[in-house]
Amino acid sequence: MDSEYTTTLNELSEGATIYHLAVENRNHELLKKASKRELEKLDRDKESVLHYAAVNNDLQTCKLLLELNPNLKNIKCIEGKTALDWAKEYQSEYNTHQQVCKFLEN
Repeated sequence: MDSEYTTTLNELSEGATIYHLAVENRNHELLKKASKRELEKLDRDKESVLHYAAVNNDLQTCKLLLELNPNLKNIKCIEGKTALDWAKEYQSEYNTHQQVCKFLEN
């Protein structure tokens, strides 16, 4: 991976885990090693790894995360929003995230 595109843990919200970082860097191999419980850990804004993937418009990572832990779909952040809610907000505001929204709605 090109270092100019690599996110570090210090750049993420307080409380983010190595799995939040793995989502940011599309490190699917690390995500596959996580337990369901580890994937459910939240950052200070109560955002899950699925929130990160959805906001990043990363369909492949969303698919992997829900394969590993379907419960992620129901987690709400501090603002009461699921990953789908965030993706819909980006879809509405920027006309992006259509595929992620469609996937998370099913």
